[in-house]
Amino acid sequence: MMQDPIFSLHPQLAADSRLLVSLGTSDWLLMNDARFVWLAQVPRSSGAKLLVDLAPDMRAEVRQESDRVVTILQGAFSPDQINVAQIGNVVSQLHIHHVCRFADDALWPKPIWGQTPAQPYTEVEYEARLALLRAQF
Repeated sequence: MMQDPIFSLHPQLAADSRLLVSLGTSDWLLMNDARFVWLAQVPRSSGAKLLVDLAPDMRAEVRQESDRVVTILQGAFSPDQINVAQIGNVVSQLHIHHVCRFADDALWPKPIWGQTPAQPYTEVEYEARLALLRAQF
């Protein structure tokens, strides 16, 4: 897939996450909330706010990447559920959340957004989670 020459990551996403891996169409970010295995898929397409804004071939590749990552998350963490959602109320740049949910997590069964403040990883925890996830790709 050809890179969008004017794509840049929204500053809020950059502040709230670290790059996990870049795949064919998307950058994958690990969100800085140690309570959840929470990834954000950011298709590298400037100006896109919704999946429908992408060209059909890119949209298909984004969905294939999402399916691949869901399978990786299922194998690595065995969650009770994986929530996949594009919301965009705070950050309008197209990004798709992939959150492993467990029946015993602090917010189950409620959505994680806007309920309580994030609990940032320590540096050691963040690096360990990134390493564990990167080993899956």
